[in-house]
Amino acid sequence: MTDADRIARHTAGRLAATLGPDLPAQVERELNADPLDPPIRGVDPVSLASLLVSLASLAWTIWRDLRKDHATRSRGEQAETLAASLAQSAPPALPPARRTLVVRVVAEETVRIVV
Repeated sequence: MTDADRIARHTAGRLAATLGPDLPAQVERELNADPLDPPIRGVDPVSLASLLVSLASLAWTIWRDLRKDHATRSRGEQAETLAASLAQSAPPALPPARRTLVVRVVAEETVRIVV
């Protein structure tokens, strides 16, 4: 299991109450899916899971690239910086409020898991 997988799983667990109780199972299926299968379009639970897994992977990559810049910042500041970077790259597949929530939780989980 990679750090990005852990980030996706933890994020799904935190968002399940808000975005749907099936989200953790959908994320698990997405993490175990064949990468050559065509993606499902739209904002249903499966594509939400796919978006979450993609954002977790992107967050880990951004975090790794900026790791040295985070050394002197608090976890809260690190999460805010990461969320700002993620928000610029995240596809607008969700309504703005949900998109902001997902990006924020992915950033917080990334900082929590990889620090």
